[in-house]
Amino acid sequence: MPAGENPRTEEVYNGGGRGGQSFPEGIMRYFVGIDIGTERKKGAIACVYAVQRPDGTLQKLLRFYYGQEAINKALLNLASNPDAEVHVVVEYTGEYSTPFFLIQHPRIHLYAVDTFALRRLRGTRAVKRKTDPEDARELAKIFTEHALLKDITGGVAIYFQPIDPEQFIPYKVARRLLSDYLRTTALINRYINRLHMFLYLEYNGRYMEILGINNGKKKISEHHLTPERLRIIESIVENPRHPINQETIPIYLSDIRLLSELVERKRWIEERAGSILLQHPDYPLLSHVSGFGKAFLIKFIFTYWDIRRFPNSNAFKWYLGLITRLKDVSGESSRNHKRKRKMKHVKTAFYQVATNSRTDERIRNIWWYYIVRTSGAKTVAEEEGKDPKTVFRRLRREGKLRDGWRAKALVKFSNLMAAHIYRALKNRERFDPDRLPPLKP
Repeated sequence: MPAGENPRTEEVYNGGGRGGQSFPEGIMRYFVGIDIGTERKKGAIACVYAVQRPDGTLQKLLRFYYGQEAINKALLNLASNPDAEVHVVVEYTGEYSTPFFLIQHPRIHLYAVDTFALRRLRGTRAVKRKTDPEDARELAKIFTEHALLKDITGGVAIYFQPIDPEQFIPYKVARRLLSDYLRTTALINRYINRLHMFLYLEYNGRYMEILGINNGKKKISEHHLTPERLRIIESIVENPRHPINQETIPIYLSDIRLLSELVERKRWIEERAGSILLQHPDYPLLSHVSGFGKAFLIKFIFTYWDIRRFPNSNAFKWYLGLITRLKDVSGESSRNHKRKRKMKHVKTAFYQVATNSRTDERIRNIWWYYIVRTSGAKTVAEEEGKDPKTVFRRLRREGKLRDGWRAKALVKFSNLMAAHIYRALKNRERFDPDRLPPLKP
């Protein structure tokens, strides 16, 4: 018996899954589930749940392997048969599951499933006992049932996402850069807000003129933070006039030093992410659109990375957190509000595109269309016979807009853009704003 193997009794039964569906005959398919445990509990555990014979019958195996070395050896041994395919699903647990996504073999097909999707797939099934081997067996069983319900490359990709080992390392690097990019941006904005309050007390809101910024804004932003302006701010902090600021000089001097380091860090992240972005196959399909700058494409492309993972536009929008309800292959609906909060940067990126003065006119017109409809300005404009944009600006000054108009408009705008971007990327076509649907009157 090979080291690390723990075979159990075999059970044979016929049938190709629900509805009598099965894969084409003539090849053996092994279905394997890997549960990531702790080192104290022998690390990862793999369960070879079943094999589909060339005649279409399914044979339950229930072989267990403990530890990464034993699992890799077992998978390669199963794939050594030229007439066999090994389909492996791993519960995605961050860095702990990464080694299994780097296995490269032409007959080993890797899939990832996140915790929420697995909980949704498991439903109300009763679990005998909560152990790592039982988790691996349950994961492999669910994977087998869904693989036989529909071709793995089809509808079940909503939950089981195919993994390409050659693209996994660039994907992980891109995800880390995106995470650092968003975290660094949030820290920069936090320190800018602190300095804004300090400078506001010193000059009663007129500090923008002292810094040489005459763009009509009342608050500094990230692109204003040049080394010269940071030195001016530091000299102001060292000699404050307001009594409250005099007691906090060391704190704000430290904030300026940290802010300078964060700006340099973000600049390095943008350069590194930009070099990866240029090599991505979707970059030339989106970069030509006016308003789709490097910042937007980093947030957007680095989030989904591979458009082939999504069988339809709803699955794509669900992954981006734009919708919370999604129907699986069985027609059942699921909700996930955590993903909506987790992917908040995607809607923020779409908002920046919509409000950018350099954005394509067709895209900005769609944004305005949703604004005037969700804010109630459309109805008032029809009653008064005036231009909706003019009525919107007037209602905004008077404070008579509907509650939540901006958020509602952003949801509609983001969903429309994501759906048409998905269609263009799926067909390997350049995204053309002129092909967006005509607006209703």
